[in-house]
Amino acid sequence: MLIVYLPEWISTLTGIPLKNIFLFSPAVLSALFIIPMYYWLKHFAPIHVFIGGAFLGLFNSIYFIRTSLGRYDTDFLILFFVFLILLFITKAVFDKQKSYFYIIFSGFLFNLFMFWYYKPIFVAFFSISLFIGLLIYKESFIQSLKKTVVFSISAGILYLIPLLFQIKHYLLSYILKESPNFLPVGSGQFIIELQPVNLHKFINLTVDNTGAVVLAVLGLILLFVKYYRYMVIALPIIIVGLTIFTAGERFLIYLAPFLGMGIGYVLYIFQQLMIKKVTKKLIKKFITFAIIFITAFISMNSNILIQISPPIVQNKIVQAYKELDRKIEKNAYVWAWWDYGNEIEYFLRRGTYIDNHSFNQVKTYFFAHSMLLHDEEKARNLIAFTTNNYFKEYGSDIKDREDLFLLKEKAYSYKEKLKNPVYIYWNPYDIYKDVILQLGIYGTKEYKGNISFAKAFFECIEEEKVYNCGRFEFDKTFLIVYWKDEKYKEENPYAEVNYVEIKENRENIYVNLFKNEDSKKRLMLEFIRYKDKLYFLIADIKFKNSLFHRFMTYDKNLKYFEPVYIKFPDFVVYKVM
Repeated sequence: MLIVYLPEWISTLTGIPLKNIFLFSPAVLSALFIIPMYYWLKHFAPIHVFIGGAFLGLFNSIYFIRTSLGRYDTDFLILFFVFLILLFITKAVFDKQKSYFYIIFSGFLFNLFMFWYYKPIFVAFFSISLFIGLLIYKESFIQSLKKTVVFSISAGILYLIPLLFQIKHYLLSYILKESPNFLPVGSGQFIIELQPVNLHKFINLTVDNTGAVVLAVLGLILLFVKYYRYMVIALPIIIVGLTIFTAGERFLIYLAPFLGMGIGYVLYIFQQLMIKKVTKKLIKKFITFAIIFITAFISMNSNILIQISPPIVQNKIVQAYKELDRKIEKNAYVWAWWDYGNEIEYFLRRGTYIDNHSFNQVKTYFFAHSMLLHDEEKARNLIAFTTNNYFKEYGSDIKDREDLFLLKEKAYSYKEKLKNPVYIYWNPYDIYKDVILQLGIYGTKEYKGNISFAKAFFECIEEEKVYNCGRFEFDKTFLIVYWKDEKYKEENPYAEVNYVEIKENRENIYVNLFKNEDSKKRLMLEFIRYKDKLYFLIADIKFKNSLFHRFMTYDKNLKYFEPVYIKFPDFVVYKVM
């Protein structure tokens, strides 16, 4: 909740407009972590280690992008809290007289951290940091355990049960890429930033130089050997960073500062070897200054110099939201996939049922399921059930598949009127979101048997007489499809080839161009025309009668869903009746 309150507090104290705080605070506050990191390192490491850690911590590709102007997210203060807690845990290890004071104070800081970034699993990471730090500093096992328990209670007494669930979640979702609950797939495996990173990409995201990465790893090992009593305290955080290779690129933000420290330490050793052979003080100072400069230079990823962050929402979509705003009631809610939740809430000032920061498993499933159903009455009832009731009233006791399916069947027969107007926001390009497809068909009788997730949706290139659609050319005038690949024509994987022309304010034109009952792949090929542009769609034939497809083509023949607005191919909007 601190991330919510912080802009308001700053705005009240300074008079700075909220929009400017949202714009500048990520870039400004993301640098704060170097302060506790400096005080942590100054007790044992040369300044080069700090310079390397600061520059690579700030300027690796992931942290730089995720804390750029306007990227208002939790990332820009995470490292600040991590190094601040490490600093006081280190003090608790090395100052026996004030050890318990620093332990309790670290627990207080951890609770503040949770107020900013709610990840109870960090209780375990910091508890391990304290415990192994005390053991390495030759504290007795019993005394080390006692102090760790005190920290665990002061830091995590409120988070014990969530901690246990998060350990399971991290293991299944981030490491094993499995669903941590009653759903068949985990949402984490479909999020780009949570995809495993290979060695080539790792080099590209850090310093974009193989030699520098080798120096970083070598230096970090040497740093551990030389200052193991300090560095072992940070080992759990480094291990979190190493999960970049299994859990995804976002975890680089934890590892990058330590890699930078490694670069700084190797160059420091090199500097000391050079200085030994020099007698003049002026030359020694020059060498020191040069090595520090080189440390900063090597520890900065050159890719950030050419990094251009595209706008999250394009101007044409902003204008579409303004038009849509005039068409829907002020007290309406929007039924949309989480990717669009925050932008809908911001531009339309209407609530959504799932969004970019609330991954409610039941609601996520119900949204995807409602889009893949063929029975529009069931879909309407499912949406009405979910939107009329609070999750705590219907979903908090869902423990397994049977509970979920019982709730779904109950929702199917829910015929109550909507308490507030509800609008469905649907993006045709969501056909590429496998998580929607895999969740949507889960427990749906229409999709039993073989399902092909082969899919394509793109705009054809307009030429003088035809639209060029890759393997096909489509005649503008006579609705004739020309196969450009004769071998592909003979194999013909399509059970149906259709033409749909979307008419905004009247019935669509629909023409079946070809049927092949013997098709083995059971795919549907469809040419969709809207305002003189032609789009090419491939999907499993079973998707033809789904709401997914009917919304996509702006179907006017639905009984329980009324078409309201079209911005094809970006999104379409229906009102739930």
